[in-house]
Amino acid sequence: MLPFETLISILVLTFVATRTLAEPINFQYNNYHGDEHPVTVTASGAVVAASQAPQHGQQPTQFFAITQKVKAPKLVNPARLPVCYNATEISKLIGTNINTKFGIINTTMETTYLQVVDECTYTSLISYNGSAEAKEALLAAADSSSLCSVLTMYCAKVFGPPSEYVLLSTGGDASPPTPIIQEFNCVQEYLQQRLDHFSSSDSRRFKQMYWVCDGAWPKSKSAQARHGNVVVFLGGEGPLSRPQRPIIFENAKRLHALVIQVEHRYYGESMPFELPGNATQLPTEQYKWLTIEQVIEDNSAVVAAVRQQMRVPEKVPAMAIGGSYAGMLATYHRVLKPHTYAAAIASSAPNNFVFGTDGWAAAANNYHIRIADSLKKNSGSSACASTVRQGLEELMRLSNSAAGRAKLGQVFRVCNASSVLANDKQGYNFFNDQYGQYHGYAQVNNEPSLLHQVELLCELVADSIQQGSTPLEAVAAVNTYFQIANATGCYKFDPTYILIGTSLASYSYQCCTQGFVYSSAMPAAGSPNTITPAYTVTPQQLRSECEQLFGNNLPPLKVPAVADPTVVKALVRKRAQAMDAAVRFMQQRTVK
Repeated sequence: MLPFETLISILVLTFVATRTLAEPINFQYNNYHGDEHPVTVTASGAVVAASQAPQHGQQPTQFFAITQKVKAPKLVNPARLPVCYNATEISKLIGTNINTKFGIINTTMETTYLQVVDECTYTSLISYNGSAEAKEALLAAADSSSLCSVLTMYCAKVFGPPSEYVLLSTGGDASPPTPIIQEFNCVQEYLQQRLDHFSSSDSRRFKQMYWVCDGAWPKSKSAQARHGNVVVFLGGEGPLSRPQRPIIFENAKRLHALVIQVEHRYYGESMPFELPGNATQLPTEQYKWLTIEQVIEDNSAVVAAVRQQMRVPEKVPAMAIGGSYAGMLATYHRVLKPHTYAAAIASSAPNNFVFGTDGWAAAANNYHIRIADSLKKNSGSSACASTVRQGLEELMRLSNSAAGRAKLGQVFRVCNASSVLANDKQGYNFFNDQYGQYHGYAQVNNEPSLLHQVELLCELVADSIQQGSTPLEAVAAVNTYFQIANATGCYKFDPTYILIGTSLASYSYQCCTQGFVYSSAMPAAGSPNTITPAYTVTPQQLRSECEQLFGNNLPPLKVPAVADPTVVKALVRKRAQAMDAAVRFMQQRTVK
């Protein structure tokens, strides 16, 4: 029998994601602008969503890209992460400059960036309706390093005095890859979804958002029946962005796929209830219908609606795909709806990480080992992990006394340290807060926008030690670099919530009532091949934080049967042969 981690009877493939780890985490500094929506700058200088831009006749559409490598000012005394110029602002400024110089009525811009320390590389996708004059002039200027001779207003604003940003190089691309949303003809749709799929007397509905992309879908019914597949990308613990996930669309043509992307209820536009006033969370009783059982019914209802609308032949199979928490959901979809989903792809799915279930502690320890491994592999030695371990051990020791917490407040530049580090519990939470940051560095190590984060933090640690700092001070230097914005600032630490997060109230409710977790809610055995000393996380600790956030009437924690790894293992064994046949069937359908 294959090991449980392969989930062979449920999954077609288990992809290894580019990030090192997979647990959901509420992390501050990874401000990727890649999910931003395109903006259109009108002739008057107004900025509107691209979908709201006025249309003017049938003039040809010009589409091209400009890249810029920009050096951001270094932030020193103390050393802090350089800040790249805001990508959305760059879109607005370039769009306005193009309209003004070339008399264009509207220019649509989308700018993303990648950061390596203080170098920020921007890619701006530009489109407008009109002659090729502006396109040709901009491409020629970008390729000859004279972009600022054309975009004078933009360059004066971003690179002129008193700005410290420096334009290092530019380039142009006359034929950049077509955005996925266009290449695959993606259309945003809404379904009037049932609030409660398990109550015939409850007729309430809410608007659930999803995308349908049919660019790779065969045109003829016979080809659909022979080769077509339905790929259902499951939204997770956050708003669903516009279609752009490479793993789906890199394979969509090979699979002749009709791609459906569904937003998770209680996130993004798919909120069953409106937030009251300026509140950041709903009244607790309105989260009653936030369960994975309801979510699975939601997604299946969307799939059924699309199948009917698109007249998808009945024999065309569907597969569910998701990453991290949504990867867990993909597993559960296959388990509970085997006739709806012929297969599932769970990318970095932490199926063992369900609070309090069998194997929970062992799974948590494996997670902590992966964090240490990330530091070792990305730095090229064990020195970084060893130093961080020593620093975190000292941090935990100091957190247990008033004098120690006072020292931590000074070393880590904590705002209002006397009130937020006033007792042992707050000291423990501060330790968990600091160690939790390393979870984040490892998880998003080489994801946009900030690349090579683990390598960078290990360089900071090595530099600190070389300059005579202690391991504790080296850990503090990492915190300052990534988490404190200005030289005179301090670190804002909130000791109230550590095991759950307030910015993702919906996901915290799922953690509190069904056992899905933030990485901070996993205990540590203190194994020598990790970077953390031992600590415990008890149901009482979790419940205490949950009641602080949601009140005493919060339903008790009850792990759904389908989320229990023991149940999934049993189903793996039960369906192994049937799944082998399903895999062969879907592989055959990729043949042209």
